[in-house]
Amino acid sequence: MKEGTRITFSIHNARKLARGAIVVATAVALAGPAVAAKGGNGNANGNRANAQSQNAEKGNNGRGAIASELKGLNAAHANISGMMNADPDSQVGQIYAYQQAIVAAKEAGGDLDYWGNLYEELGETDANSYGADAYTTALLDQATIVEYYEAMILGLGEGETLSTEDQAAYDAALAEVTRLSSLSEEDYAAEFGGLYDAALQEAETYYSATLITDGLSEDALNEFLRLLGLLE
Repeated sequence: MKEGTRITFSIHNARKLARGAIVVATAVALAGPAVAAKGGNGNANGNRANAQSQNAEKGNNGRGAIASELKGLNAAHANISGMMNADPDSQVGQIYAYQQAIVAAKEAGGDLDYWGNLYEELGETDANSYGADAYTTALLDQATIVEYYEAMILGLGEGETLSTEDQAAYDAALAEVTRLSSLSEEDYAAEFGGLYDAALQEAETYYSATLITDGLSEDALNEFLRLLGLLE
């Protein structure tokens, strides 16, 4: 509107404006959805498709970078039976050894660093003390079983006896406590003297198997574990 211009509103002009507004509003109402469908949704669809494309490109780039970092470890895609039968020195054979090491660690209640930590601890442990600890553990385990059944016997009513299975387990544990308690030095050395070497060898074997993931980023390691079915 030019400066100084004035509009005089009359009833006639008001009605004309009202009719015009109704016509315009109706036209917009009728044409709006079609326009929106053609323009608005088109823009939305275009934006969404563009975003999906960018995300896909980002995801593909990310997976590509991880695959590039994994290098030979991408062989984790191999069939499990193929892994089992692979040459231990081959890439697939080494991956299978890694998988078995992690499974063993989980069964022992450990994490990914279990074998490395155990190997380090064993390296700082005296062989004689390790054997003594193993002997003590074995003796206490059997003594605990004996105590369990002796407590059960004390709780039996008049005329009641242990079941055949419980009696056999009690007798076996009692016999083992007696045997362990009366070991000669030669028998002790033969049974427990080599446990340290065996444990150290197992820890070293499994720890060596886990070294194939050294230097991997967290994302690459997680992808490797996922490929092996080790990551939930």
